[in-house]
Amino acid sequence: MCVLIASRCQAVISILTNPTVISADLPRRKKAEVDEWERTTKNRFECGHRSGLIIELCPGDIIHLGNLLGSILRDDGNRFDVFVKVGDWRCYEDELLLIQPDEAGLWLIEIEEVQRAFQGFGNLPQEKIENLALGFYRDDLGSRLDLERRLDDVAEMTQSGPVIQMRSNVQQMKRPDIDSTVDTIIEALTDSAKLCRASIEIGSPIRLLW
Repeated sequence: MCVLIASRCQAVISILTNPTVISADLPRRKKAEVDEWERTTKNRFECGHRSGLIIELCPGDIIHLGNLLGSILRDDGNRFDVFVKVGDWRCYEDELLLIQPDEAGLWLIEIEEVQRAFQGFGNLPQEKIENLALGFYRDDLGSRLDLERRLDDVAEMTQSGPVIQMRSNVQQMKRPDIDSTVDTIIEALTDSAKLCRASIEIGSPIRLLW
């Protein structure tokens, strides 16, 4: 899954000739130039963003948050229409949801209200914010425990070295707790707000891929 805002860029930067058309028998210095061009210039648009993308990130936590808001705040009328739509797979067409700049402005208002609630302000009941954090935590912990069980089963059946190593790596990772869950939610809210502000600023839609 990925999420992006595409700017209205057109032409690819063409200040330098594409060095990859040079002969395959390149001296080391020329090879270094090609590598640098691939890393810094290839697919970069006039705006300076690779492939014309302003922001690109994984929206898993944002979608998860929208889904939980839909269930926890369903009795609050349509106060969180956009955020709830982000978390509802039925609102995606061919796994794509477009949020236009005017709608991004509404979403930003919703995001800021949830942010204020986590800071102890605003109009959202504290009980609902606690339910939101607990729901997110239970889902994350459940996914982690399910992964551990699956790795245990596969490792026991196959005795595969890579699987055993993967299981060991997962076991060494800290399991989610309520504090880390709140941090994850706050980070998802911050990322969502960045998307909205960028969309409003450049006038391009947010493209969410399920």
